[in-house]
Amino acid sequence: MDSLNADHELASEVVRLLNKELQATRLKLHAAEQRLRSTEDGDSEAGSYQRRARDAEAQNEALTREIERLHVELNMRDDQSGHSIPEDIKDGLDIKYCIQGICPAVEEVQRLNYILEEKQRTDQENADTHAQLELTVSSLSEKYERTKIAKKEMHTAREAAEAQVRTLLSEKRELLKARDDAVTKHLGSETAKNELIKQRDETLATIKHQKLGWRRIMSELENIHGRDKTIDLPLCIPSSCGPEQYLGEELKALCSSDGVLAFSEQIVWVSDASHHAIVVYPAFEYNPAARRYQAWTKNMYREQWAGQTRELFFKKKPKMPWSYAGTYRCIALPDLTPNEYAKLETHIRKALVNQAMLSASLIPPVVQELLKDLYERGMMKVECIGLQCVGFNTTLNDALKARQLKASACAKVDPVPSSADMGSEHGCKKRGIRDEDGMRPSKKSKEGRVKRKD
Repeated sequence: MDSLNADHELASEVVRLLNKELQATRLKLHAAEQRLRSTEDGDSEAGSYQRRARDAEAQNEALTREIERLHVELNMRDDQSGHSIPEDIKDGLDIKYCIQGICPAVEEVQRLNYILEEKQRTDQENADTHAQLELTVSSLSEKYERTKIAKKEMHTAREAAEAQVRTLLSEKRELLKARDDAVTKHLGSETAKNELIKQRDETLATIKHQKLGWRRIMSELENIHGRDKTIDLPLCIPSSCGPEQYLGEELKALCSSDGVLAFSEQIVWVSDASHHAIVVYPAFEYNPAARRYQAWTKNMYREQWAGQTRELFFKKKPKMPWSYAGTYRCIALPDLTPNEYAKLETHIRKALVNQAMLSASLIPPVVQELLKDLYERGMMKVECIGLQCVGFNTTLNDALKARQLKASACAKVDPVPSSADMGSEHGCKKRGIRDEDGMRPSKKSKEGRVKRKD
């Protein structure tokens, strides 16, 4: 047995020989059984055959047990050495053929093992994907629940807010009705009632405008047709002369019935493409030369100009000649907020502060800086008027061009006149000209004549 354990080929040959003997014995046993069946009597020869059959069966059983024992030892040896022998050896297959690894059963087992491994890997991937999907579904479920709760809370808050708004509106209507009833009862006049209703509507419109802001109000206005961009408008009036004096009675007759407006530094255009603008000015002006209770004067430009239609002249830059912008309607707008004031250009803010001081030479620098700081903090009111472009007076524009061409032709023939001569020709003077924007006429004080800065 030691030699069998040491030599696999010898063990395989022994097993093969035992299998052959077992098969031969089975054949003999089968032949003996046939002869026994063919013999009808129980003669002595049949008895000997029976004994031989029993001996063959016993020998067969012994060989079977020996083969099983050898198989057990071979399996134990294979387990120790790491080699496996297919079970097909028991059916008489060549042991060498199976050990060399070319047995069809071995290939089939390997193929099935590969399929099993692929299935296990696929099952593992499916399990991982399933776990990931479960996590995603759980996360989405939690998010959906949170969103549902938040939406419900928002819906509740909105209903509460709407109920509060309805209550406030109802109270407002009741108060307005009570006020209208009281005024009607007190005055007893339908005209007075209509006037109060008109004032109320104007107040509500003013409140609406205050909420929107001037830029949004003006940007909603549409441009007119037949007018160039603001930046492309030609220069038509010399800078040394005011538009109202330059026009004279002849060209004033071509203007709107409400007159002319002219601004240099205090005009703010809504945008480069827009035809509309606003003009800003301080709500109060300070004159240190006046009496104490008369030092601060309220400007009334908004009340005077609102609703009027005028011809507008402006300067693209402070020292440039005047340009004609068109026919404009003045619109009352709410005061500038501190944020809107902070967005104005530096030279516009400086012009506002200068306009607020009628006699800057009489105001100490400390007070001037204090006044400037008050405007920066929003403690001093800055009013504004909207300028809506409603037309372009081509007749006036052509007349201005003709006068400009005439002046250019004269300049080629005659010597160039001085600025004083040019001013006197059209009613302009070098000094003491009333500012065309009407915001501050020149005044005299005890210390001397006050100059307006553009």
